Formats: sequence, structure tokens, C-alpha cells
Amino acid sequence: MNDAEAIRAHLVRIECLIAEHGWAIQGVGGRTSANLDFFYTVGLTAASRSELCLSALSPPLSARVLNAAAKIHLGAELKHGDETRDLASVPLRVISAPELEMNVARALYGPQVQAVQLVWPDEEGNWPPSSSVAQRLFGEPWW
Repeated sequence: MNDAEAIRAHLVRIECLIAEHGWAIQGVGGRTSANLDFFYTVGLTAASRSELCLSALSPPLSARVLNAAAKIHLGAELKHGDETRDLASVPLRVISAPELEMNVARALYGPQVQAVQLVWPDEEGNWPPSSSVAQRLFGEPWW
């Protein structure tokens, strides 16, 4: 299978997940599937919502948080400036993520795809970029 065929096969798998669940989770970067840089949803654009992303969490925890957030987001849109305590044991803040690399989402929905990022404080209550948690930011915090 050449690169173009592999990409098309991956997009078909993502489209099947979206058809079954309403969205899919895409991991990006890292050298192994257990060490990815960040995760984002694909499919919320079709529901007129921004895609969601986060970084610095394990793949299973990223999937749990993004799946829970997507369910909330479909009912009450999560927007830049929002804060929620409904998704995790810590508060999460929402920032616009214009710098997010969303190749899969853009391949399916075009360049107009938008995203917001979920971020959290460290144990001392410091939010990124001042926190001790190395969260990669894809936009400017509002705090």
C-alpha cells in the first residue's frame, strides 16, 4: 500500500467511526501510539461545532475526556472563555486553538474547520502557560 492509499484507508476508518459514534478521536505526533503529542476530535464540524483538542494526557485518558466533552459540546457549545467542572476532577478551561494541526479533520471538512482546546491547572492551581504541566497550547489563553 502506498502513502496515498494508506491515507485514504485511514480517512475511511475515521469516517466509519464518525458514522457510528458522531465523532472520532485522532492522535498526532509522538514516536509510538502510547506517546502521542495531542489528540483532537474529528466529526463535530458536521454538527456545526468546533473540534475539541487537548495535550499532555495518556491516550486512554485523552479519549475519555474528549468523548465526555464532545457529548456536552453537542448540547451546549464549549467556547473560548468557558470553564467547566463537569468533565474531570479538575476544572477545565476552553481556549480557541487556531494553531492546531488538524490534517484529518481538514481532509474531511476543508480548511474552515475550527477547534477549541481544553486545558487544566497543575496541582498548585497554576494555569498554562505558567503551570508545571507541559501542555502544548494551540492558542492564546484568556486569563
